[in-house]
Amino acid sequence: MKEVLIVSDSHLNNSVVNKIFEQYPTINTCIHCGDVQDDPTRLKIQNLYVVKGNNDYHPLENKLVIEIENKRFFIAHGHLHDVEFSIDRIVEEAIENNADIACFGHTHQPISRYVDDILVINPGSVRFPRGGKIFFPTYAILTITHDQIELHFYNAKTHENVDDLVAGKKVKEKKKKFSFFKK
Repeated sequence: MKEVLIVSDSHLNNSVVNKIFEQYPTINTCIHCGDVQDDPTRLKIQNLYVVKGNNDYHPLENKLVIEIENKRFFIAHGHLHDVEFSIDRIVEEAIENNADIACFGHTHQPISRYVDDILVINPGSVRFPRGGKIFFPTYAILTITHDQIELHFYNAKTHENVDDLVAGKKVKEKKKKFSFFKK
């Protein structure tokens, strides 16, 4: 079994990522999807994979393809893939790189979905949440056991599980205004 911490958009606050890591002493691997805006070597993480975000000025790669526990990961920040409009381009490049999992950030909004057999993950932002249903910072933990993958999302301040908000479970449908007139 291998657990991987997935974070993004820490924006000049490595201490937030280090505090999250301290919560999970058995995890020794982290994927950072960019916008560190700080020296990544200050992150106290044994196996760190970090890509360059649109606000990063340290010499980092724009994308990485790595393998963890026989799963191939495509990692990019997403700004060069226009993820704020669609995840199609990041999925295309993940397919081109024979990836099983695509990780990105940039939008500050956590998502998890399968597209063309690729697990697409945005852990949200550990520093600045932005819109959507979640108004608190988030991160994700991916667990790989043999060929099984399990993904969970957490509140970066309280470390409480927030899967139900990210996956859309228990989300009540809003009633339309004046719906009572239609009776």
